[in-house]
Amino acid sequence: MSVDNSENAFRNVNMRDLITRAGHEPPRSALYEYVKSLKSENSQSTPLSLASDDSWDSTTHSTYNSMADNLSELGGVTEDAETRDLIYKLCHSLHKKAVQRIEGSRQHRQRSVEVNVEHEKNMSHIGDWMPLLHLFDPQTFYAVRGTPMTLAATAERPFSLNVAENPKEASQLLLGELDVEKLSGGNSNHVYRLAHPDFPGKTVLLRVYGSGDSEAIDRFRDVMAMREMSRARLSPAVLHSFKWGRVEEFMEGVATCSTDMLLRSPTLLAEVWLLVHKMHSLPYASFLPQNVNNEKIRHLLHPALAHCEYATPEEYCDVLSKRLKKVVLTKKSDYYLDNTSQKLMEDACPSSFERTCFRFLRLTSNLILESYRASFVSFISAEVMLLRELLMKRAVPLVFSHNDLNPGNILLAWRKVPKEMRRQVANDEDEEDEVMPVTSDQSTAFSRKFLSKKGHHRNLVDMKGIIFIDFEYTDVNYRCFDLGNTICELDYDYTRGTAEGEPGFIKYHYTFPPEEYREQWKGHPMTYPRLQAYFAAAAPAGTARDAATPITRDELTEVFIGTMCSHLSWSLWSLVMCANPDVCTNNANDDLFAKGSSGLDYIYYGNCRLQEYVALKQWMRDKQLI
Repeated sequence: MSVDNSENAFRNVNMRDLITRAGHEPPRSALYEYVKSLKSENSQSTPLSLASDDSWDSTTHSTYNSMADNLSELGGVTEDAETRDLIYKLCHSLHKKAVQRIEGSRQHRQRSVEVNVEHEKNMSHIGDWMPLLHLFDPQTFYAVRGTPMTLAATAERPFSLNVAENPKEASQLLLGELDVEKLSGGNSNHVYRLAHPDFPGKTVLLRVYGSGDSEAIDRFRDVMAMREMSRARLSPAVLHSFKWGRVEEFMEGVATCSTDMLLRSPTLLAEVWLLVHKMHSLPYASFLPQNVNNEKIRHLLHPALAHCEYATPEEYCDVLSKRLKKVVLTKKSDYYLDNTSQKLMEDACPSSFERTCFRFLRLTSNLILESYRASFVSFISAEVMLLRELLMKRAVPLVFSHNDLNPGNILLAWRKVPKEMRRQVANDEDEEDEVMPVTSDQSTAFSRKFLSKKGHHRNLVDMKGIIFIDFEYTDVNYRCFDLGNTICELDYDYTRGTAEGEPGFIKYHYTFPPEEYREQWKGHPMTYPRLQAYFAAAAPAGTARDAATPITRDELTEVFIGTMCSHLSWSLWSLVMCANPDVCTNNANDDLFAKGSSGLDYIYYGNCRLQEYVALKQWMRDKQLI
């Protein structure tokens, strides 16, 4: 089937008719196979720790499995099994992290860490392991660890804490002490607010990863991105990071952005884009494959390879691709037999658009019905390479990109929220009380406070006005991806359409059609790409209508290409997620396609994004923009 025929075939297809949950395991990534070959060549006695905190396959959840026996013993403690399991996992992981940090040893990460009875017997003692102090104030925990028990050190300990001798006992005690509130979060994780009366003002956020998305999310880059953004004061801080989740700084009393807010306030939208520009100016070298791959597999590489320097990221891509190609062509999987060089971009390409799309394509390939599989893989491969060619031709620069900037991933100070939409009273006096970038004496490394002009202690969001969260897909990418993605998201609202039987979102132009299009669009399904009507009605760039706007046809084209990239990559993401249910999915019947924890119908959403992509591509051809 030719590319044009494939495009016509997939233009209006319902992916439910093409995809199945009964597929075989997807082929392994080329990098995985390469690592296996290195390990075999080196005959190392120490195996690759695929489940270790810092390993390149860090989403493996062996920690959870190793806790099964302990969790079953706690079965009668509370009716809320989710909270019970959550607290036990947290205590176990905090204990393991503490022992690793204190002993300075990371040689036995695969083994369960045994409790040292002599040293750890009193877990509420300031000199021993304190789960609460470690959780809510890790800086103090490590500062006093090993300090002689002086009166001053003793004064730091909350005297109301009970005594526990191991993580299991600590979790039983905390069940009655911790205030655990489940929050509305993303589709691939659960989010909880944790508070304790002995630590007022030190509420933390616990993010629990899903497992079904597995390779779809690079947790290595995820945590690294949040730390980078936190250092730049553009996001909350990371307190702890585990295989199964992480603990973050909690932003109390702030607003979450919404599509309504951005559409009602062009000023707010402009401020968001200014912050995007600031994020794009941050350094990104550590996220390039040449650095991330080496960090993940350094212990398996020959020293000459581990410390090899490359003149450019493109040179690394060429060198690694040649090595990967030698390995994958010897494997039984036929996935890499066609378009091999393109598919190897998943592990070597500097920009994440190509890497992500080819990773999603590999994870999806086994799910497509065999009669459509070859044509679908060829179609997607060709589309990714077309967009790459368009971007390379325009020399679009690479930047540090969020890649998932929807309104729900933007936190606002209440003064930034349009007045008619404020739920929290923000009087004129509060708005005039400017928060300065001056650290207050109530600030800690993981609960940052800043002074206002009137002497109040405010959090990071109050000081900055706008910050970003959720960096699961943050990476090096083309400058236009975030801009194009933001435009796409203005037509989607994930706070509506969440009732039983609904897809977990609405499309704005479907639910609230402009008067001039109401009759024209009547009867079309929600998947119909209405946004193109606005594009078609727009005057060409450079006309009198745009006289006050310094934008060129090339700049406009770049943003539209970014929009196409967003539609294509998120449509592929949806196909991966719909067939991989996990602890964060909402479907009760395993025979059904999965939904996200927010109720997002992945496969329906993927249909929308794929049809938007094909329609926008055709429109740009008609307008001779590409």
